[in-house]
Amino acid sequence: MLLIKKVSKLILGFLIIAFGLFLMKEANIGMNPWSTFHYGLSLKTNISFGTISQIVGLFFILIGLFFKKKPSIGTILNMILIGLFINTLDKYFPFVIPDNFILQIIICLIGLIIFSIGVYVYLSCGLGAGPRDGFMLGLVSSTNLHIGYIKTIVESIVFIIGLLLGAPFGLGSILTTILGGPLLHKIFKMFNYIPEKQKQYSIKELLLKK
Repeated sequence: MLLIKKVSKLILGFLIIAFGLFLMKEANIGMNPWSTFHYGLSLKTNISFGTISQIVGLFFILIGLFFKKKPSIGTILNMILIGLFINTLDKYFPFVIPDNFILQIIICLIGLIIFSIGVYVYLSCGLGAGPRDGFMLGLVSSTNLHIGYIKTIVESIVFIIGLLLGAPFGLGSILTTILGGPLLHKIFKMFNYIPEKQKQYSIKELLLKK
């Protein structure tokens, strides 16, 4: 059944994303804006990184409802599973990175590549975007501003908040911010994937297809 295939691929994408985020976190030289925000909250609340990710995801799903953005199955599973997978990796996958700056950079970059592949895998399922993306799309429709402006403003704010909460800032922060977009574009191009042409499936449509 197409629904089972799509959801299985979606879950695989979230697992890949979680592993990439886990590696970037363990490198401890800085992360992308949203991860910096989650990390900072985790440090201040003593709640695990993965659980904080789930809580923030739920918050933005609720905010998205205010903008009349109904969560899809992809949105819901994104909120639940990525945090769950990160918590599982933290608990059962002890990973000690040597105190060597070059190795830390390499691990961070490997994490970014893995994360970006995971984003492609989950988006290519056509089952909806994550909670944070849904929130930003809601802002776009409400303000009529370009998505690029909204993304820059929102991510700059959460990044600064994360740093103020004690999340690490370093070369990894710069690399993930500068390389994240171009790397994702390269991966999309490698797989001949065009996000704008991706059909978004409803559960009803998938149930009716074989």
